Amino acid sequence: MIYYLRIFSLIFIFFFTLTLPFPLQFIEHPGFLLENGFITFEKGVCDFLGFNFDFQGHFYSDSIDLLVHTFVLIFFSLIASLFIAKYYKKLKIETLLITISSYILSFFFIKFGFDKLFKLQFYAPEPNILFTPFGQLDKDILYWSTIGKSYSYNVFLGLIEIFPGILLLNSKTRKLGAFIAFGVLINVLMVNISYQIEVKILSSFLVFLSICILASFWKEFLGFFFQNKSIPNKEIQKLNFNTKYKNLIKFSVIFYIFFESTFLAFSTGNFNDDVAERPKFHGTYEIQHNSEKLTELFQLKSKIKRLFIHRQDYLILQTENDDFYDYKFSSFEKLNFIVLDSAEKFKITFEKKGKFYEITVENLGKILSLKSLKIQQ
Repeated sequence: MIYYLRIFSLIFIFFFTLTLPFPLQFIEHPGFLLENGFITFEKGVCDFLGFNFDFQGHFYSDSIDLLVHTFVLIFFSLIASLFIAKYYKKLKIETLLITISSYILSFFFIKFGFDKLFKLQFYAPEPNILFTPFGQLDKDILYWSTIGKSYSYNVFLGLIEIFPGILLLNSKTRKLGAFIAFGVLINVLMVNISYQIEVKILSSFLVFLSICILASFWKEFLGFFFQNKSIPNKEIQKLNFNTKYKNLIKFSVIFYIFFESTFLAFSTGNFNDDVAERPKFHGTYEIQHNSEKLTELFQLKSKIKRLFIHRQDYLILQTENDDFYDYKFSSFEKLNFIVLDSAEKFKITFEKKGKFYEITVENLGKILSLKSLKIQQ
């Protein structure tokens, strides 16, 4: 039974990792190439069985597409493992399962760890988020923004992920790494569930990986925690593999994990996104006068009270009713103006005058001058 479960786990892990689209720096993950074919097939199966799921066409986050795909892989792995367990009874499955699970789990821990360390995951909240009433924020945005406000806590989170990620790469420290990783992942999974953050399937998969590693040592851990015994070094059967090539492959994989995890920071020089350069006009502008005319110009029902410039080139307007309206723009920083990409082609110029900013809005021959105060955050 244990042999069968290990084969099932290995097959599922392999195909889930292969087909889950994950953005990489240097190569295109095969999941991006395979997802259309899988979705078409799985949608056809669901329609045949009478399940009318609303497929979105992508394996993103916790989409119904990815959920159905996960169950399909579980079913396929169960059937395939029955066949393999019957005809191949001497495979070194335990060694393969622990090794593959460890390296995949290590990749995600080191990757996400450096993303936190460099503030590339929990980035500082944008100005419009800081002025959104607390009750209007979705749970995931609320959590993301709160964590993003603290640089030191992000460094702490990054280190407690990088540390077990490194431990998982060495067979002598793998047990400790998997144990720490399991504790971290249970917390991550509960955060994702409680705050409705849409990576619950991925985080559940990572928990499963840590369990696959720990399962081979459950007797040792049981004795340590409940019988006051030390944890012996259980010998895992090694693969018959040329040591020279084994070390080369191991070095290459470890090098790629760290290269993939840190390349973006080193290539951009951005090791702390909190202090990374923002667009020239980035920030919050409190409209001091002429807000009624601005409201009329944008044809909004409620008076505009604030104007925000988002780092991803969005102009966002906040009304007195705390409604928000966003407009994509093209920036011409050297000339101090932006042009909205909408059909109306608003041209908005920023000019600093003392502690105030004069914002000039031009549209269809109409020119409106606004006095505004830029709020420091």
